[in-house]
Amino acid sequence: MKKFLLNCFAALLTISATAQISKVGDITADETWTNDNIYILDGFVVVKGGATLTIEPGTIIKGNSTDLVDAALIITREGSINAMGSACAPIVFTSNKPEGERAAGDWAGIVLLGKATGNGNCGTDLDLVTPGNQLNIEGIGDTEDPDFWFGGNDDSHSSGIMTYCRIEYAGRALSPGNELNSLTMGGVGSGTVLNHIMVSFANDDAFEWFGGTVNMDHLVAYATVDDDFDADQGYRGRVQFGLAVREDAIADVSTSEMIETDNCGSGATTAPVTRALFSNLTLVGPRVGDTSLMNSLHGRAIRIRRAAQTSVANSIVMGGRTCGLRIENDATAEAADMGDLIFRNVIMANNGDSPAGSDHYEESSTSGYPAFDIFAWEAGNFTTEFSNESSVSLTSIAGRDFRPTALSPANFLGTNFSGDYATGFTPVGYRGAFDGVNDWTAGWVEWDPQNADYSVPGLTSNLPEIAAIVTNANCATGAGSIDISVSNAVSPTYLWSTGATTQDVSGLAPGVYTVTVTNSGGCAASDTISVGDAPISAPAAIALGAVTECDITYSWSAVAGANSYNVRLRDQAGAVISGPINIGAVTTYTWESLAPNTTYRVDVSAECADGDISGYITTSTKTQNCSTPSGLSATVLSSTSATLSWEDPCNGAGDLYRLQYRQFGTAAWISVNTSTLSRTLTTLSPSTSYQYRAAKKCGGGGGKSSFSGISTFATPSLTGPEESRIMADNSVEANIFPNPASTTLNVVVAAEEMINIQIVSLLGQVVYQSASVEAAGIFSTGIDVTSFPAGNYIVSINGENFNITKELVIVK
Repeated sequence: MKKFLLNCFAALLTISATAQISKVGDITADETWTNDNIYILDGFVVVKGGATLTIEPGTIIKGNSTDLVDAALIITREGSINAMGSACAPIVFTSNKPEGERAAGDWAGIVLLGKATGNGNCGTDLDLVTPGNQLNIEGIGDTEDPDFWFGGNDDSHSSGIMTYCRIEYAGRALSPGNELNSLTMGGVGSGTVLNHIMVSFANDDAFEWFGGTVNMDHLVAYATVDDDFDADQGYRGRVQFGLAVREDAIADVSTSEMIETDNCGSGATTAPVTRALFSNLTLVGPRVGDTSLMNSLHGRAIRIRRAAQTSVANSIVMGGRTCGLRIENDATAEAADMGDLIFRNVIMANNGDSPAGSDHYEESSTSGYPAFDIFAWEAGNFTTEFSNESSVSLTSIAGRDFRPTALSPANFLGTNFSGDYATGFTPVGYRGAFDGVNDWTAGWVEWDPQNADYSVPGLTSNLPEIAAIVTNANCATGAGSIDISVSNAVSPTYLWSTGATTQDVSGLAPGVYTVTVTNSGGCAASDTISVGDAPISAPAAIALGAVTECDITYSWSAVAGANSYNVRLRDQAGAVISGPINIGAVTTYTWESLAPNTTYRVDVSAECADGDISGYITTSTKTQNCSTPSGLSATVLSSTSATLSWEDPCNGAGDLYRLQYRQFGTAAWISVNTSTLSRTLTTLSPSTSYQYRAAKKCGGGGGKSSFSGISTFATPSLTGPEESRIMADNSVEANIFPNPASTTLNVVVAAEEMINIQIVSLLGQVVYQSASVEAAGIFSTGIDVTSFPAGNYIVSINGENFNITKELVIVK
């Protein structure tokens, strides 16, 4: 029947649209299954004829058994497998059914067939035995096809490599005791590498060895229907670091044990005898935790029978339903009594139900060997018994963390790696599968395969997750930096493309950087991170200073890191008039020679030493129609004269200035015009305070400005040193005041001769003429001007040797 099915389904179908590739039939040449596809086993896939099947890490393979067709992957003695997953990217063999619908037995499983020796099931299947100790593997059915035989005479034969693999929902039965297991191994030799393999929801046994010498480590069996570890027909390998976890409700009609081992079905002692060596197991049976749903088909934790000489050391055994260890039949009991079957340095906890939790040992069918007393035997083997699993003190059985706590007896009761355990094992000081620090199941083991998403190719797990905060490089912040945070990683290490091994890096130039983060389990993830050359920040805002009809002054706050600034002038529409101009490190600038009454946009940007330039900020303003003079000052020349000055950066051709002045406390202003930036007044009164101001009339029809603010000055008195000076050098000086005048005009003359005084209007009319009088030193007189019309006049003071004229203003 099976041969017919193989012939019927020898086609290879590819469904590229869903990234699924159907596989069935023989593989006779090297072939690689890649992790960017999902592979569907639609029947028996048989690797033979010297071919090697390579499976990439992270690849998903699904078994698609039906009522008519069993799906299995079979590596024959002439084939090989190279399935090297990793803790980060395990290879998964699972059911083809969707989440929520998967069940044990959805497909048949994986079969490895090798050329190592076995006992041929003690010769009970002689019709299928051929020279060289070869035997048909169970679960295939009756066939004379040597592709499905196992065994030979090469104990070091290699069937290939399987590491970090999960096998889920596998196992199919032809009949009770004639099944394909999740991982069936027939005559597999010691040259084969098998480690870090998890089997979950196996329909029969999780791991079963038929003869062979292969050594294995780091194995997990979870929710197995029948036995977790089953060694038969002369298997003589070593198994270290194994974990079995039972589910209460799941068991098999043949009774389910965590370890079951036989020499052969008949119980004969045919060599080679089954002599598996187990060390550092943690076996968690159905009595652990909630037992309300415990299936009565669960049996013992460990069952050694039918002349097997299987040994267990340095382990934890807890939760067996009926007992912890059962030794069956005379040959097995004799092997134990003679030291060929070893059970030592084992913690036994909560095994058996009579009495509850303390029924650790049981022997059966040893009437032909009455010398064996299992209780006396175990008492000398450094076993330790507890009535409950809590005394073992594992971290969290419910949380699937089986590491011993710091106070667990597993850390202190000791181990023994002598005799048969002296070679081929890693000597450790703790009992059970785990030390108190490292959980070798982390990441690659799946405790909930029912809900695992296998719809997307390329499975990864346990990878560190990297998040980065980048500070880009610029002249304000200096060189760039990358600060990363990492999750899903214990004790991570770091390697940057720069060679740095720190978590965070700084002093980075703009560019692309790669960091690889590796967790304690060896899983690595990489991230590529860019450090940009961030532009320097623009100045925050522009503050306008003085704005006249010809210039605009503006300033801004300094920008961190800037070594210079660029200014630009634009018109109201945004067209560039001038610039950009780099003005150095100053933070103020004046645009000059502008048109009056015109709107401009003034801009500024910051610049780094490396030439990196920020964006511009801008503000708009309008020049004045005609700007007011500023910076007024007075230089007093004498008691009757002073020079008044002002500033105007926009002074140009055609500009006129109106200067107004008055005695302090009077209302009327005297106005004079000039085209220069100063004017000397010569008819001032001594000992008098004056106010003055200036305005501008812009040339070219630019309009008039307002007057400036009022400034003041004062003339000194005409006495003391000044009078002495006048007399000493025989000079003549005259003054009139007040000026403007409205009632009385005072005339003061410093002279030594005859003088006369005349006042003439601008039309030449003499309105006042004095008689000649003699001035002897200082002469003063008051003239009544009440009748003079308002206006401007010329006062002439004449002597024999001088003629002085003064401007006079009459006001009413």
